[in-house]
Amino acid sequence: MNFHIVIAIIKSEMTEKVIKVGKSVGAPGATVIPARGTGTKEAKTFFGINLDISRDVILFIVEERLIQTIQKEISQCCSLDNPGTGVTFSLPIANVIGLSNQIPHIEELIAKQLNREPYETD
Repeated sequence: MNFHIVIAIIKSEMTEKVIKVGKSVGAPGATVIPARGTGTKEAKTFFGINLDISRDVILFIVEERLIQTIQKEISQCCSLDNPGTGVTFSLPIANVIGLSNQIPHIEELIAKQLNREPYETD
């Protein structure tokens, strides 16, 4: 199996929805990291208090055949085509340790998502 990490950087109020959507289309779980950053425009302030919307970085470790489906669903649920709503991208993972007990579950998720029977691993 080849794994990738799908990363979504989105408004914090969308975090639970993104996790639910990701899990519904095959991600076995997620890690959430609170974040802040800077974009092409300066943050809004009011009497020196930053009014910028907080962000979360959501990490999903997924089998590569599920990447496009997960990103598509995240994009739709967060309206990522609109400016300032967030971004999602994926990166390949060279080595993963700690998922061996989840492989049967991951195979079932892939089979369900791709409408076919689970395959045998080497």
